[in-house]
Amino acid sequence: MSGLQIGKGLFRTSDTANLHAPIRLDFRRFATLDGKVHAAEGSEFNAAAKRVMDLHAMMLEGKSPLLFDPDVSKTQPMTGWKTKSPLISESDLNKIQRAGKDFASGIDIFAPIGIGGSYLGSFSTIEAILGTLSLFNLLPREKRGDTPQILFMGQNMDPRFIKRTLEVMEGKSVGTNVISKSGGTVEPAIAFAIIKSLLEASYSPEEARKRIVATTDVQKGALKKLSEKMGYNTYVVPDDVGGRYSVTSMVGLFPLAVAGIDIKEFIAGAKFAEEQTQINEFDKNIAMLRAVLRFIAHKHWGKKIEVASTGTFDLRGVASWMQQLGPESEGKNGEGLWLSPEFYTEMAHANGEMIQLGERNLIETFLAVEDPGVDVAINSK
Repeated sequence: MSGLQIGKGLFRTSDTANLHAPIRLDFRRFATLDGKVHAAEGSEFNAAAKRVMDLHAMMLEGKSPLLFDPDVSKTQPMTGWKTKSPLISESDLNKIQRAGKDFASGIDIFAPIGIGGSYLGSFSTIEAILGTLSLFNLLPREKRGDTPQILFMGQNMDPRFIKRTLEVMEGKSVGTNVISKSGGTVEPAIAFAIIKSLLEASYSPEEARKRIVATTDVQKGALKKLSEKMGYNTYVVPDDVGGRYSVTSMVGLFPLAVAGIDIKEFIAGAKFAEEQTQINEFDKNIAMLRAVLRFIAHKHWGKKIEVASTGTFDLRGVASWMQQLGPESEGKNGEGLWLSPEFYTEMAHANGEMIQLGERNLIETFLAVEDPGVDVAINSK
């Protein structure tokens, strides 16, 4: 008996021109409960806008004490993700792209190890571009664009998850990129210790060494010392970039390159977005407008929660990354909006009830792709 056959005409695909479509912010419905006062019409809008613009200028100049991480440096503001990472040279990007391609060519499974910003940035970007990994990994390699399967580790300490991941790896050619500035973060350290021991038991010392890439501090920390001792290929976690903003640094670029993603286009997009944030007039400045709307909702309307919703399966990781970018940055001194990622229509029959009919203590942001590039024909018969 033959297997399932997918006939012609079920899928209608378009070119990928939509991937270059501009990002828009539609905030026509951003109003008070009665719908009578839009945020941009309220008396607090202009004051909030000036405050956001002033804070952005302070960020670019590195003047605010909030920009410094006392555990890293008292003189180095953590703004490299805005001022340096989007400006990485094309020659450096070419080297990283080649290194990622070479690394991918010799393995069946790529296992990036990290947690928080060392995980969510690259994970959400890979899923947004390649598709949901739980399905992408099931495709044959030729349909994955010659990309290895990608299995993230180090983001939890669940023994059942680790066991099942290793069972998938058994008998396969595996390579890993361990990402940790200090090397002492518990979850990645445990995952790396397991993978390292298995690689060393499965291959010669030289072969095991080549299958491990470390992204860590430039000069200190347990992982840096181990990398020097073992001779691992290493990349640097910048001192002026916080983990949750690190996807445009080597923290994200090497995993993206191994995944076969064009990192030159990726950085070009980051550079374009940063330029638009710096030069656009306020009413056309998506980043600043969103900051003002969230500030007004929290400080003037008393909202406590932002719901990040999407109906695009491949953007669920982006919504989860927003969950880190917002609360980890804002959760200080009793302040900040709680952020809840939601996937529709699945959650329409769960949290959607609360969002529609529950307490009016939240705002909702929708992540939508105007043209996903594919339609599925529905037979009416």
